[in-house]
Parts: sequence; structure tokens; C-alpha cells
Amino acid sequence: MGELSEERAELAKRAQRLGLSRFRDEEIYEALLTYCPGRRDAEETRRLARRLYIHLGGFEKLTAATMVELKSVKGMTDASALFLCLVARICRRGGEERERARRLTDPRAAGRFFAAKLRGLSREVTVVACLSRELRVVRCDAVASGDVFATEADAYDVAGRLIQADAAAVILAHNHVTGDPQPSREDLMVTETMARSFQRANLILLDHIIVAGDSYVSLAANGFFRDAEEPLRALYGASGGEEGGERHGGV
Repeated sequence: MGELSEERAELAKRAQRLGLSRFRDEEIYEALLTYCPGRRDAEETRRLARRLYIHLGGFEKLTAATMVELKSVKGMTDASALFLCLVARICRRGGEERERARRLTDPRAAGRFFAAKLRGLSREVTVVACLSRELRVVRCDAVASGDVFATEADAYDVAGRLIQADAAAVILAHNHVTGDPQPSREDLMVTETMARSFQRANLILLDHIIVAGDSYVSLAANGFFRDAEEPLRALYGASGGEEGGERHGGV
């Protein structure tokens, strides 16, 4: 039976020598479990880390895992499951706080924000970011899955939810699973429908971002809203050169 105190000391030395970026995902699971209360056997901890890695894979599933799910992994104790859930909750809340502090002040910032959220999805998902008057993200929610909504009823429903979020402006985004971020005719029609409905609810639609992999297209950057003169739109700069995955195709 190996002592976990020796394992912890070795982990600390490796972290100082190599840096945590050199740890594989399975090794990070092992390190976390090593510090769980009540664990004493180093070998059993390694076996549990392996089973946990096989069950969850990377850390995205860990952030959403429940106590019940974690305890279904053979060898997982109540204390270890609680410890992992607390770590996951801290990470999730930290991400939410960073997201709320982010300002989407131009199409490039918005494109990067939504590309990180939508890349790699196997089906179309439509999300809406609610922004304060300083263009800080108040919240960001998925509002449709599969085919994008295009009816007035859908638009009114979304606008109602955004009013409750106390948003001053919104940015709409969805992904193209085809790999081409260029907007379709239907995308432009949806944008017009949403802009009208939002305007009636005293909300400003600043942009519609279309994501495909690491590429994205901003309708605002392509002049789709050129005739709008809302005060908040002046804060949302639609100029700037191409960078990273951004693409400025004609719409």
C-alpha cells in the first residue's frame, strides 16, 4: 500500500519542475483525488483516477457532473465525490464571472466569443448574448436547437426572455455545421425578423454572428445594419481588419 503523503510530495515536485501544463488529463484527475479527504491508498487512487478518466474523458463533463454520477464510478467515496463537485463548481462559477465581465465592443470580440461557444457542435444551435449599456455580457443562453427559428412567435418569445434579463442590447449567433460561415438567405430573413421584434421590445440587435469551425462572419461588419442609428450601435465598432478566423464576405 503506497502512502498518499509521499504521492503528494512527488506531485508537488513535478508541478514545480515541469509546470501543470505538462500534466495529462488523467494525471490531473489523479492529483485531485490524491488530495481528497479520507483517501490513503496511492495505488487505489490511481485506479480510481483511471476509471474516472474513462468515464468522463476531459474536464467539460466534470464541470456538469452530479454527486450521483460521480458516485457511480467504482471506488468513489462520498467525500471524494463532494470534493470533485466543489472543484467543478468553482471552475464553472469562475467561467461565468469572466463571461459576465467580458465586453463585446466590436464584431471581432463578438466573433471570438461565439466561436469559442459554438465550434465543434454537430447540430445548429442559436444563442443570444444579453448586453448591458456598457456592452458587457449579462448572460448568454441557447434559445434554439436544430433549424434556426424564423417566425414572429419565436422572436417574441425570445424578446420576452431578454427583457426579463434586463438587457439593453443583444447579439444573435448560430453555427453552420456545413463548415461555411457565409449567411444564407434564411439567415438574413431571421435577422430582419429578430431585429423588428427586438425593436418593439426596446432592445437593440447589434449583430448576428455566424460561426463555422474557427471562422465566423459578422453581419454588422458587412453593413447589414448600416441604416440603423441607435445610440448603443455607435459603441459597437463595425470597422477593423481581418484577424484570426474572421471572414468578411459580402451578404
